Amino acid sequence: MLDQGRLVTAGSHEELYETNELYRRYWLLQSLERERPAEVFQPAAG
Repeated sequence: MLDQGRLVTAGSHEELYETNELYRRYWLLQSLERERPAEVFQPAAG
């Protein structure tokens, strides 16, 4: 996984998902974006 262009960790998806909070957050955000692209980055109404 890269952070600001530097390699900070490596491993399989399973290893990274279990051990790396930042990787897990990025992966979950990407998953949501694929499912509901119009909703992910729009601010909430109100």
